[in-house]
Amino acid sequence: TIFDINGAIARMLWKEISLWNKAKNEFNIVVWGSNTLSGEILFTGLQMNLFSKQQKIKYCFVTDNSNFRIRHSNLNLMNNDELSYLDYKNPKIWDAVSNADIIIVSDLLDVETMQTLVVKAGESKIYYYSPVEGDVISHFSFGNVVAFGRNETVLTDENIRRGALIRKAKKLNEQYATLYGSEKDWNKLSGFLKGSNISAADFGEVLSVLNERIGEEEQAELEHIRWCRYMFLNYYTLGTPTNGKNRDDDKRIHKDLKDFSELDSKERVKDVEAIRITKVL
Repeated sequence: TIFDINGAIARMLWKEISLWNKAKNEFNIVVWGSNTLSGEILFTGLQMNLFSKQQKIKYCFVTDNSNFRIRHSNLNLMNNDELSYLDYKNPKIWDAVSNADIIIVSDLLDVETMQTLVVKAGESKIYYYSPVEGDVISHFSFGNVVAFGRNETVLTDENIRRGALIRKAKKLNEQYATLYGSEKDWNKLSGFLKGSNISAADFGEVLSVLNERIGEEEQAELEHIRWCRYMFLNYYTLGTPTNGKNRDDDKRIHKDLKDFSELDSKERVKDVEAIRITKVL
């Protein structure tokens, strides 16, 4: 088993925040950090935070890691969501913090910066990465500061092995393979395809909540956006392969990375089938 601790922390964090359980469609979110965890928080959030065709989430990524901006400079979010970047020296950071509904800090900040952050955030919640008690966050008595990523909650057998999640991802792949003749054996899948099934299985928890609020067609469209984002985040772009297939993995292109309304009926049916399978699991 290869344990991705950053992925586990990011998944737990977004499930704790659970935007899909809040009675609003618009959010301003600041993600502050330049480490691997901050990148994973954004990567995971973009795939899980899909709950309405009317949603508008503005992600502001405060980071000095230029690779994040370069890597996803042309990222197509496929809906009304937005993604912007600010470096640490940009004074507009504090405007973003003041307007944010949620602030997520994965970097270790000095006390002065943390105090300024708390004051500028007002009543908005600040989620601060704190793996062990006794660090700087433990000395803040502000009720809007919430620690996340504590070792005792992250380093569990279920998180390390991802038992339940992997079981769902395997069953999802098996049923999808039965329908469409793709590879059924989990052990023969590439890491990329395993990751795609795991992402879909994770999103199934969101769909189970949405099932009471929105129809099947809208759920299928949200699933299509999630899948597109997974592909885009792994550097795929829209393109028509010359091999007659849907995708060309060498060129990292796929013919269906476009709006749900632009898909042919066969592909839209696949998205509906996907959410049906996922919800059953």
